[in-house]
Amino acid sequence: MSNNKYYLDESDFLITRPKGALETVKVCRIIALCSFSDVEKGSRGGYIEREENLSTTGDAWVYDSAIVCENARVCNNAKRRNDATATGDVTIGDSAIVFGNAHLLDECCICGDARVFGKAFISGKAIIKDSACVCGESIIGSSAKVYDWAMVSNLARIHGNAHVYGRARIINATITDNVRVHRVAKVNQNVYLCGNKKIVNKEYYSPHNFTL
Repeated sequence: MSNNKYYLDESDFLITRPKGALETVKVCRIIALCSFSDVEKGSRGGYIEREENLSTTGDAWVYDSAIVCENARVCNNAKRRNDATATGDVTIGDSAIVFGNAHLLDECCICGDARVFGKAFISGKAIIKDSACVCGESIIGSSAKVYDWAMVSNLARIHGNAHVYGRARIINATITDNVRVHRVAKVNQNVYLCGNKKIVNKEYYSPHNFTL
């Protein structure tokens, strides 16, 4: 399929190894061939390794100094901004936006209207979708899922097959194994949840480390 949306400027490139990348890659600046969404014809975008990294249809775009390489893909109306990077087999789709210094790798998926920013690190087969928000220096990995209107922030860690959803809030806590945190539950300040627990409409808070 002909690409009438953008081209790779071979004269403006970086030889780099983004966080999570398997090896050094060459990424080139993208230049818009037409106007769409908030992108004007001739606008300089971020960096990609090849056309497969960015959809040639829709309003998907890579902005600023963001990098998308290896088999990572930005599609639909998704946006990638600032110094964010995506490597491995990452998918960013729908109207999701990834910005700041966020890093995505492996086979994680960011979709829906999800927002990932700050220094968040998403890896494994983690899924962030719907209107969920992951920010701060949060780490989401393994097969964890964050969805609905849930928010994960600060130094939170979500691993295993844990699910955080509803309007749950995870702040500085660690959630792992098969734990489910949902509705308006709030977990913060160094709490560690593991096993098969289901946390609904509760708040766990501690000024010190403890395990539930």
